[in-house]
Amino acid sequence: MLLTLAACAALAATPSEAVEGPVAVLPFKNLNADPRTDWLKVGIAETMISDLRKSGRVPVVERSQIDRAVAEIALQAMREKSAPAAEEASAARIGKLVGAKTIVLGTFQQAGKQLRINARFVAVETGVVRGAAKVTGALDGVFGLQDKIVAALLGEGAAPAKAKARPPPKPRAVEAYRLYAMSLTTASDAEKVDFLRRSLEVDPDLVYAKDDLDALQRRMAGYSEVSSEKSAEQESALEAKVRDGSLSPAARLEAARALVQALTAGKRFHHLADVAAKLSQLSLPQPEGPALRELASERLVFARWRLKQRDLALQLGERHLQQFPGGQTYRAVESLMNQIIQKRKEMEGRRAEYQADLDEKRRDAKAGSVEWDFAPCIASRWNGQVNELMLRGCSEFLDRHRADTDPDTRDHVEAARFFVVKALAEQGDFEKARAAARALTRDSEEYARDDELRAMMDEWPAD
Repeated sequence: MLLTLAACAALAATPSEAVEGPVAVLPFKNLNADPRTDWLKVGIAETMISDLRKSGRVPVVERSQIDRAVAEIALQAMREKSAPAAEEASAARIGKLVGAKTIVLGTFQQAGKQLRINARFVAVETGVVRGAAKVTGALDGVFGLQDKIVAALLGEGAAPAKAKARPPPKPRAVEAYRLYAMSLTTASDAEKVDFLRRSLEVDPDLVYAKDDLDALQRRMAGYSEVSSEKSAEQESALEAKVRDGSLSPAARLEAARALVQALTAGKRFHHLADVAAKLSQLSLPQPEGPALRELASERLVFARWRLKQRDLALQLGERHLQQFPGGQTYRAVESLMNQIIQKRKEMEGRRAEYQADLDEKRRDAKAGSVEWDFAPCIASRWNGQVNELMLRGCSEFLDRHRADTDPDTRDHVEAARFFVVKALAEQGDFEKARAAARALTRDSEEYARDDELRAMMDEWPAD
């Protein structure tokens, strides 16, 4: 049974001097029989790594290096069919693989709302335990408990002179911490982002989640940049093949198909429209010539539709149906045109309902009030009128209330800014929409519609 401490955690530490770096912190062992607390294994280790790194007092080995070393040793033991080594000896082997001088081995045990953390500091060269620390306290004060372990590791004792006092824990801090720890257990970047965002929704000030999300998004942006460069090289090579008269017509047609497929997959709809227009003018013999023209025509309709140029898409679609009545893409273009026509009819019906909805929303509002001014914005939103009425109504509201400090008004301002982004995108002005979206996420760290905004932006042209 863990000791219940009413005020603060108890600390017992044996080291009198700071350990020698680099330091490698291994995942902590769960002494509970309940696997539902397993998230603390990597959670405690990773947050300790972060705190040690930020202290600037000792070099720290990244967790990814430790994971690789652990996997390598486990694989070697499996091949040799050898018995598991003692924990300290195994830790020393891991330390040598990652270039550490000290390994931190730890355990934790939860009982009710109390948590006990034990840590041992093992010298890599000798495998000897150089010191240990033990803390016990409230689970919702887990960050304070970790601070004490880190202080002992750095040789600062129970009351480090330079330690920064943490604010009292928030009621949902443990849930935010759990979600953060879950992000450390998945190999999927998409799942990591989801866990980190959910963690910050619970506690927007959880610095570990903030730092990891920022680093992950920078890394993913780097991947995207490299991918874009590679894609541009491949597209250029395919375009050159299409124009190469020395190649067979079949090879040029195959290059054209690969090119438009790559542009479609990359959401490069502006470039796709340009390429499709050029392909439609390219002369190839039978049977490749008609196949190429049909391909170019269908992709041109598709590109104009994705660019929100609906009138032009309808004109091009009608011409496509006339020119290729028995073609393989006839039904796809016909279906797309019907979708555009149906959407237009729906919008016209909602436009007719707009005034009645606006009058209803203003019925109990005072003229000139925030609710009165917001009514045109929200009325167009709920009527699905995401074009000129939404853009006009929400822009006018922002002109009047963007600088207001009242919390309820600020919520309306954020909503209006989101609706403006949506309206600009629906009108095909993606450049302005993207700039407005970036400004919105930059100005509002806790933006409630962040996931919806990102999902919408993912569908926009990438060029």
